[in-house]
Amino acid sequence: MFNVTLNSLGIPIEADEISNILDLNNNTHDIVHKRENLIQFFNMPITNFDKNILERYSKSSKKELYLGITPHNNNLLENIYMPYKSAKKCYCLAEYLATIQLCGQTAEMITNLINLIYPVSINSTHLSLKQQKLLFSKSFSDLDQDRRTNILLCFKLINDDQNSKLVEIRKTRNKYYHLWGHNKASMEEDAFRLFSNTTFILKDFVEVKMNNTVPQTFSINPALQKYLSQHERKPNESNSD
Repeated sequence: MFNVTLNSLGIPIEADEISNILDLNNNTHDIVHKRENLIQFFNMPITNFDKNILERYSKSSKKELYLGITPHNNNLLENIYMPYKSAKKCYCLAEYLATIQLCGQTAEMITNLINLIYPVSINSTHLSLKQQKLLFSKSFSDLDQDRRTNILLCFKLINDDQNSKLVEIRKTRNKYYHLWGHNKASMEEDAFRLFSNTTFILKDFVEVKMNNTVPQTFSINPALQKYLSQHERKPNESNSD
């Protein structure tokens, strides 16, 4: 058993629905529902929306980028969903530099999550914190992102495609935040590509999938489910992770 959250990262809208959503005289049930979800997602009144914002929202919420059901867990919320949701908001609001930074942050948290649900092991024995420091010179969480992804790839905890996406997120972010004079003409395209890469990796590890069964059943990454069951926070219990 595990708790889930529905549509906390926004629901899809089609481009041809935008004019109806912005038309406050249109009170059909489906349009009102989507309008209310947008207000909740952005935490701002509908009068602050415009066509460009909703076009970018529609683009960043299309089927392959839609994360409808996610495990409800405070550690995931604070470390992954919050920066990821902010990255999506910033993209929609044309804050592309912030999108790039937040995707980089989310990607770093994803690598830490992967290490938590698939601890690095040698001969089926998980490395202790002391062993990590002896082997890597630092604990996994204290390493830079380049080292983290190399370790995950080396121990086959991520595949080549996931590694390529993580590398692209890191390198693109570093260009914008560490290189003087970097050409920023493609900032919007880079922001969307990084957001897409981040979403694809998230879907690989945290998405709760609906199974084609009757009655309806759901499935989750078994390693993540085990981690969640072991780290379920009880009411009024502080986070000790």
